[in-house]
Amino acid sequence: HLPWFAPLEFFDKFPLEDIQLPPMYEQDRDDLPAAAQKLLASRPYYDKVIEYGLQKETIQAYLASIAYMDEIVGRLLKSLEESRYADNTIVVFWSDHGWQLGEKHHYRKFAMWEDIAHVPLVIRAPGQEPGRCDEPVNLLDLYPTLLALLGVEQRENLDGHDLSPLLADPTMDWPHPSITTYAPGAASVRTNRWRYIRYADGGEELYDHVYDKNEWANLASTPGYEDVLDRHRAAFPNEFHPQVKTTGLAAFRKKRTGGGE
Repeated sequence: HLPWFAPLEFFDKFPLEDIQLPPMYEQDRDDLPAAAQKLLASRPYYDKVIEYGLQKETIQAYLASIAYMDEIVGRLLKSLEESRYADNTIVVFWSDHGWQLGEKHHYRKFAMWEDIAHVPLVIRAPGQEPGRCDEPVNLLDLYPTLLALLGVEQRENLDGHDLSPLLADPTMDWPHPSITTYAPGAASVRTNRWRYIRYADGGEELYDHVYDKNEWANLASTPGYEDVLDRHRAAFPNEFHPQVKTTGLAAFRKKRTGGGE
């Protein structure tokens, strides 16, 4: 999150002359539905960065902050390895969201595209061999996974799925899509190959990550993808509860500010 504060030495690791801008497509926004266009218009951060010519400085500050965080996490893990808890501690590393640094002519988060919804997730558990898994999973999966790793009885009616089978075999088939919600009625469905996005007004996006990792070509209106769309529509959350979200947020604000009835 802004602001990106880090010691100067971490900025020095990324000289401005070495900064590479992300790949861009000038017409990237042209095939987006109206709801996505409205969302981008309400978040004009990209226009400001371009106006002041700070593209490389913005990326430098982001990289410096990430490098500084890596350093701090490394110190923490080194202390753990040197302690008597090294062999009986589960370590989980994740982020709450990604970030765009100009992709789709957009900065920050506030959307459901890959660079924003995709987060790092590392789980180190005693007795597990290191490996890499390319299946899409969800942060809601962390709770049932930790229950399984700790040998605690699973609770019923959880939205997440136990990831311990993937820890044992990262190449196994994983049938569960990953759902990212943005606002009532707006969510994305990510499967191994596809990202599907739908907005509250019915606008849709579909991207093929085998051929289009930058999500430049929205296939939702392209003939021939009806079956793919139907499969992902079926995985879309059935209903949202805006009144619960609003009430919960209002209650949080009251608690945070000390307000009451």
